Amino acid sequence: MGPNATRRARDSRTRLLVLVLATAAALALPACPAAPLPEDPYVAEVTRAARAERADRHAEAATAYAQAATLTEDEAVARTALYRAAQATEQAGDLETARELYLDLADRFPGTPEAGRGLYDAARLSRTLGRDDDAIDLWLRLIRREPQCALSDMAVRRLYQTHAEHEDLGTFDALATAELATSLERPPDLLAALYLFRARARADLDRPREAYADIEAGLAGCAYPSCCYWDDLPWLGAQVASDSGDHRRTIEWLDRLLQWKEECWFNGSYYSAYYDNAQRWKAEILRDDLQEPGAAAEAFLELEHFTDSVLRDDGLYEAARLFLERLDEPSRGCAALRELLDEFPDSNRRRAAEELLARCG
Repeated sequence: MGPNATRRARDSRTRLLVLVLATAAALALPACPAAPLPEDPYVAEVTRAARAERADRHAEAATAYAQAATLTEDEAVARTALYRAAQATEQAGDLETARELYLDLADRFPGTPEAGRGLYDAARLSRTLGRDDDAIDLWLRLIRREPQCALSDMAVRRLYQTHAEHEDLGTFDALATAELATSLERPPDLLAALYLFRARARADLDRPREAYADIEAGLAGCAYPSCCYWDDLPWLGAQVASDSGDHRRTIEWLDRLLQWKEECWFNGSYYSAYYDNAQRWKAEILRDDLQEPGAAAEAFLELEHFTDSVLRDDGLYEAARLFLERLDEPSRGCAALRELLDEFPDSNRRRAAEELLARCG
């Protein structure tokens, strides 16, 4: 191929490349923009409400949110705006009106998230206004009519707390019993909450056997990890047993809680607020109540395996003390102290550990 032919071929490839790039650029570019649409009235009103909220003009925000709800044909959007209007009214200090707005949501839109939240907030404001009987009625209405609401199990907790404050747990027991006797289908969390707080009430009324039965019934329908009360129930069982002075049964309940502890290579143990506390409590019972220092030392050392716990150094320290002071195993005690000092430089046990370690030579 001569120089001219080579140049023509190169020019042809260049033109082809330019054509491909131009086509790609044309496809990537948006079409010529049309004239901007008029601002949506709903968006404008919500924007005005949000600006008023940021400026702490909550009454103005409430009015704007209520107006925005009339400017959309989407019911879900309107419900959200109405709920925001109720919240802003509450922020403005008009609690009675806010309560009525929350109740209006529950009456107009049953079966929606806003209905359940509205009932819960109306009950909360009733308590604030000193009308506990109204609050109780509204929490019961939430449990019965909006059981799928995420706040329905929280309503059970509030019922228990309100009756406990009035020293009227017998009435709460009767209410919970009536709810459990109905044929209504309950979500697992709500059912577990009814059993949990009835068990707590019965324990407070010095009826531990009935409390244990409720805890077992709650666990039967509260599978780990889908039900959020799977750890609260055995923890309550341990508390009831401890209050009754039954230390072996306390450990049995703690072991039932601890059996669900799992380890993940990426982020440590799956979280429960009770895990490491349960392990330490078990060790303390073995040490102080059952007088089993060897088993207690091993239980304290188990805290090392709770990789996200702040009690790991405490476990080493308490185990070291048992090895040194009650088990005559100085080598294990001194090793535990050295590990504490090496692995936990910020431990609040360092000074005491150094003093103990000095005895080791």
